[in-house]
Amino acid sequence: LDRESTPRHQIKVLAVDDGYPPQTGSVTVTVIVGDVNDNAPQFLEDYRPVVPENGKPGEILKIYAMDRDDPGKGNGPPFSFFLDPRAENSTKTSFRVEQAEGEEYAAKVVSLVSFDREKQKEY
Repeated sequence: LDRESTPRHQIKVLAVDDGYPPQTGSVTVTVIVGDVNDNAPQFLEDYRPVVPENGKPGEILKIYAMDRDDPGKGNGPPFSFFLDPRAENSTKTSFRVEQAEGEEYAAKVVSLVSFDREKQKEY
């Protein structure tokens, strides 16, 4: 059972006796599917910002993530956002990722340097 596709199921159960005529009782059972943390956060889009050459360092864009798991069970936001520790050194020294203030599902990508397209045109 997958909570994200069907969070509850209703089934009707019958009890029939052996008498003549047989008598039937019924009950509706509601089965609630509990959540487990089985979905990774997903970003809402692929981001490809364009920044001006020789521009002032600062916020480049906000990125947003969501999670199909139940946040009430601690399986969703707030998220922690990090720059990939395996990123190239030029990326690590040029960018920082910060939690967006007041938004538990968003982060800011911030440039730490002014960019020179002739030295590197893409990160």
